[in-house]
Amino acid sequence: MLMGALLLGAWNEQPAAAGVPPESAMPYRCDMDVIFSVVVLAAFALLGGAWFQWRREGAVKQVWLMALLAVIMLANVALWTVPDKNGAAPMDRAEVSPE
Repeated sequence: MLMGALLLGAWNEQPAAAGVPPESAMPYRCDMDVIFSVVVLAAFALLGGAWFQWRREGAVKQVWLMALLAVIMLANVALWTVPDKNGAAPMDRAEVSPE
């Protein structure tokens, strides 16, 4: 039960920033956190693979494409997670579809 409360952010008693969804949307937030984590790990794996391929003096075109894809993936995560001047990230303002 404690682990579920920690995952849902129940320990945080600070008031929510403007545009932050209610507590009922927190499971969606946890799912997105997992997705963003996997995307960042994949981006670092792509960068590592590009570096390894470059060190082996392999196909240079594939190295640059892998590095470009990793940069695009990291920029996409940053666009969704970096807060604006009001302190709310776009992910916080995203509407949750009813299930």
